[in-house]
Amino acid sequence: MSKNILRVLQFAISITTALMITSCSIKNSSYEAAKLNYARGDYARSFHQLWIPAQQKDPRAFYAMGYMYYYGLGTDQDQDIGRSLIRRAAGMKYPPAIIALRLITTAHHNQYMPLENYHISHKTADVVNHKETAHVTRGIGI
Repeated sequence: MSKNILRVLQFAISITTALMITSCSIKNSSYEAAKLNYARGDYARSFHQLWIPAQQKDPRAFYAMGYMYYYGLGTDQDQDIGRSLIRRAAGMKYPPAIIALRLITTAHHNQYMPLENYHISHKTADVVNHKETAHVTRGIGI
């Protein structure tokens, strides 16, 4: 009787392990495919491929989707959703998300700052606040 219980437990453990490995493999391959399509400029496909890893709570996917929402790459632009997803990834201690969250919540990157406080310099394409200069970068991508 105890041999049968032991066999059932071993079988259950092996099934659980196989499912976990497969799940990790799908998450990583989907994220890697999204990253590749992003690099190719196929933002819509990249955005779609991030859903599986995001549902599996991958902080890289939360950050990437947040970035894409924030700038409207592959989806409609929605800075509130973008900021929320980046904040979620930062809460999971994902370093690029932590850096991005600092950038988008400072005064010179804040979408809620009145437009009249900005002056666009056509020579350098920098955003110049009347009190300080800030270089706006979009190179944080996925």
